[in-house]
Amino acid sequence: MLAVQGEKMKRLLFGLFFVATAMAQNEPGMYLERGTDQVQMEHAQFSGTESKGVAKRMFLNPVADISIAWDFSGAEAKTKAGTSPKFIYQVRANRTLQDFVLVRMDQKPDRRQVWVGKTGGFSANTRTGFDPKKLVELRVTKNGTTLEIVPVQSLAPGEYFLTAGFSTLGYDFSVSK
Repeated sequence: MLAVQGEKMKRLLFGLFFVATAMAQNEPGMYLERGTDQVQMEHAQFSGTESKGVAKRMFLNPVADISIAWDFSGAEAKTKAGTSPKFIYQVRANRTLQDFVLVRMDQKPDRRQVWVGKTGGFSANTRTGFDPKKLVELRVTKNGTTLEIVPVQSLAPGEYFLTAGFSTLGYDFSVSK
């Protein structure tokens, strides 16, 4: 009798675990597909901005360029992905489709950077936005309340930042060799 009840309890717990796992994967957010599993990603830890060239312009060369970068904590992202990752973005029913952007980050010993602006010294022309040379082309497919986000080509080893539009709120990941 106790063995039968124990077996029923195991089945009930397994069923509850299965349902809880399935429900968690349907929560809004970004997921990295790993085989048959989906791992929910955390937001990248934005830590501030950095400028380059200000002192040079002020003291040495009045026409020197000034560049602005967003800094993210740590030399590497916690999330690791392969060279052909697939991301699943679970959206709320009332949310609209946004333009996703994947940017290759510059890696420093204690942080990673995404360059987002530049002011020309002589012309003083200013450009904001991601460096076009660092952008990775994506294919985004909508399937009900999910978006599948896949790079068009395999990714080179390095650090990457995935965001919607021009925002510091996004997801970071590493691709290793």
